[in-house]
Amino acid sequence: MRGLFLKFGIKSSFMKSPPKGTVIVTYIMDRNRIQVKLNFSQLEQTNLAKVFILNEQGAHFFRTYSDSEGMRLVDEEIGAWDNVTAESAKIANEQNKIGFRLKNIEGSMLKRGREMMEGSLNWIGLDYELDPKYCNFEYEIELFG
Repeated sequence: MRGLFLKFGIKSSFMKSPPKGTVIVTYIMDRNRIQVKLNFSQLEQTNLAKVFILNEQGAHFFRTYSDSEGMRLVDEEIGAWDNVTAESAKIANEQNKIGFRLKNIEGSMLKRGREMMEGSLNWIGLDYELDPKYCNFEYEIELFG
């Protein structure tokens, strides 16, 4: 696919932009849980529309999405940046033996996604989208396997 994009002159580019500040992240690890605490008080709010917290892994190994409403998606069925409406969602390997789960948290939007393009994109994840007005955000990653 990447070769086709290059043939038509489509390529990735990243524009350097000035940093918006610092996010202070604290991880508290337990046996099968990671408590993540984020502090956004040092972020410049001018022209800051959203904050994204990415929880992503490699799409070659982790290939399934499932949620507390019974939805199960594999590979391309997962899509990219789709909203999760279920109470919780899980990313796992194909045999459902190893992975992680996140809960939908009020005041944020939980999104699921997967993109795999040889030589370019290779990610699957559950990502939070937040309004930047929040100074603090906390969530828990439940690990299994």
